[in-house]
Amino acid sequence: MYLIGDQVAAKVMQTEKCSSTLIREKRASLLRHSNIVKVLMIEQGASLSLITMELCGTTLQDYLDKTILIKAKRICILKDVACALQFCHNAGIVHADVKPKNILMSANGQSKLTDFGCSVLIQESNEIDKFHVCFYHHCLIILIILRMKIFFLGDARVCRSRGNKGK
Repeated sequence: MYLIGDQVAAKVMQTEKCSSTLIREKRASLLRHSNIVKVLMIEQGASLSLITMELCGTTLQDYLDKTILIKAKRICILKDVACALQFCHNAGIVHADVKPKNILMSANGQSKLTDFGCSVLIQESNEIDKFHVCFYHHCLIILIILRMKIFFLGDARVCRSRGNKGK
């Protein structure tokens, strides 16, 4: 909930085209962690739906385009995102779309994971098949390329393969 005068971020979507995304966002709205953007309200209308969330700063992508990060800051960002992912995984949710555009940088320099529209609930077998979720050991893969201009951070339980169903 928010009060009149509070600044918030709003995401408007066509209900008809985004019903599965809304379900995933509703599920993720229950996650409360300092490194996850807080969803304040989800309102679903006949034609349009609105997701209201805490207002954060810029995306990590925009931040990287304007800033050269020192090693300590890169490590801090990775730690924040890893903590958010671990919290999600402990809650049975795999984000499935971690990228610089889905990480927001708050005014105090904290990194926050956002956009759970592609997330997968581990217990949903049809979703697991869809994303080829593999239950390996809890293993965090961190690959930093070109001074963090491009990076991947995720859980090894999620394997997206093309054309290799069942493998």
